[in-house]
Amino acid sequence: MTRADELLAAYLDDALTEAEHAELNAWLKADPANVRRFVEATAREHQLRIVVQARRDFPLSSKPKPMRWRSVVAWAAAAVFVLGGALWMLWQPSEAKAHLAGNLDGVTIERAGAVLQAENAFQLHSGDVIASTQPGARIEFESESTQFVLAARSSVALRELRGQKRFELLAGSVSAEVAKQRDGAMIWLTDDAEAQVLGTKFELSEDGLLTKLDVSEGAVQFKGRHADASTVVRAGQLAATDSRGLTSPESRAVWNVPDRRSPSCEHITFRSEEIRADIGVNVLLPPRYASQPSQRFPVIYFHHALGGDEHSEAVKMAPALLAAMQNGTLPPCVVVFPNGGPGYTPRAIISGRVFAGELPRFIDSRYRTQATAGQRLFCGTGFGGKRAILLGTLHADVFGTACAIDDTFHGGTPSFFRIIDAMRRRVDRFPPHLLLLRSSADASAQKLVSELKRRDISIEHQTLASSTAEVLTEKLRALITSRWKP
Repeated sequence: MTRADELLAAYLDDALTEAEHAELNAWLKADPANVRRFVEATAREHQLRIVVQARRDFPLSSKPKPMRWRSVVAWAAAAVFVLGGALWMLWQPSEAKAHLAGNLDGVTIERAGAVLQAENAFQLHSGDVIASTQPGARIEFESESTQFVLAARSSVALRELRGQKRFELLAGSVSAEVAKQRDGAMIWLTDDAEAQVLGTKFELSEDGLLTKLDVSEGAVQFKGRHADASTVVRAGQLAATDSRGLTSPESRAVWNVPDRRSPSCEHITFRSEEIRADIGVNVLLPPRYASQPSQRFPVIYFHHALGGDEHSEAVKMAPALLAAMQNGTLPPCVVVFPNGGPGYTPRAIISGRVFAGELPRFIDSRYRTQATAGQRLFCGTGFGGKRAILLGTLHADVFGTACAIDDTFHGGTPSFFRIIDAMRRRVDRFPPHLLLLRSSADASAQKLVSELKRRDISIEHQTLASSTAEVLTEKLRALITSRWKP
């Protein structure tokens, strides 16, 4: 008797140990012929049981007994059930064979709680989490021309490799080339988004603030995980989503809108070497700026919500802020309304280099500002509020105070907190001062406050009667007069 015969006999006698059960499963997966053999053996066994039971129900004698049809039907049903289960095992899709390739320096695999070091051709399985510190690690598939390339500081979870494939981008960015899928659209998840892919080339990035999708071939169904809205992003288009908003697909990132004007503001453009683009900025100068050439002024940076530009908040806030400065209720200051790139901003570290590095240096070189952290305030609404919290937390040496207005964090994404935890030393060196303003009270705001305070990060939380320009101006006045020294 072969080992396979022993396992089949033990299975049919319901006497398999746990180790033997695993051995039988491995034998079945090794060859479709083994599954057919299993089906045939199981069917024969149950046919024999039906015959034996029938003989018990209808013994051979001179006096026939009434037929017990219920017993026959029950045994027949059991046989059909087992046969069906065996056939399901025969046709159950096998796990796609995936392995690692490319630059594997600093790449680790987390599997069942253990951390393994990557090596070339390392075989991957459902449930694995791959983390890369350097760019160039690839996930390749043996049976199809699908591959993923991880950027530096990126992490991908292989949620399901059997049938319809599912992956989750936990942090960073991944460039993907996806062959046509046989078992339904490939699913990619992030904290904020879900992308359904049939066959295409795209780049998906998650930076703790939002998820960006850039499609170079084919099309991807793209939607937010916390909202009903969805869109199709086609070749040459980009789209982005956070926990509330979803931008429409655009053919390019609009960083500069010079053909519009905002009341009382001067529109300027500065060149960002980090993103290699011209960024539009509206600047509101305080009254008597020209008549007081020796005076330097504090600066408010005001960032728009998702899908906006340098005019979005300037149109609403500039007149109210100017009026407050003219009547003396708001200290004279320079107000800067930058274009944040309508949702297509680069990952968090590059975002910090642009908005906490290049932009303040440009403003300080062009205008008479008080170029210290204590005299700078970064504010933002919606998505801009998320950026305010991130920049205020990681760049407190640049922005002494950050104010988020109706942010879209929904309590904060895991990737956002991973960024903060990774920058813990910097946060401890430059303690941030944060203010969260909400036009309505909700549990997610309190969750964000609690998570930040648990990390010893100071944040105040206030609920507004409304988020009109006049109410926000009054809040800014109170914040400025309490923090800024004349």
